[in-house]
Amino acid sequence: MDRLRTLILHIANHPAVKDLGTTKLYKLIYFIDAKILREAGASLTGSDFIKYEHGPVPSRGERAIKALEKDGKISIRLRDCGGFQLSEIVPQVESPGVFSSEQKQAIDSVLVELGAHSAKYLSEASHHDPAWVYAGMHEKLDETLMLYGEKEDPVGL
Repeated sequence: MDRLRTLILHIANHPAVKDLGTTKLYKLIYFIDAKILREAGASLTGSDFIKYEHGPVPSRGERAIKALEKDGKISIRLRDCGGFQLSEIVPQVESPGVFSSEQKQAIDSVLVELGAHSAKYLSEASHHDPAWVYAGMHEKLDETLMLYGEKEDPVGL
């Protein structure tokens, strides 16, 4: 299984992550990949991220979700969440432990910090990242700018 699908399973199984739909999932993947890129110098998932209105989306995200659902590793269930219909991603299997201890620590730190926040909160937070700000709509985010998140660029580029 590729790293993106493994990461999706890890996120879906993590106890700190609540109300996981695709928008929230994509933002968590972005923040995890950006953190690991800053710390290790290379992307964890190998995904490009595309600028959409609600924040960055991994280029292979939809394909990975469909493959996991087809393989019976996740299911999607519709449920009410604060007056909205949530297409919740529900894990059907445990996540395989393929990440290094450093990667797992970085992943888990993001999930503990952001996993309980809403998709709206995460979308708005992603709009402060220079990589998202400077990309054109539906264009690939610049990986170099992903190195400079809001915390690394507090006064703005």
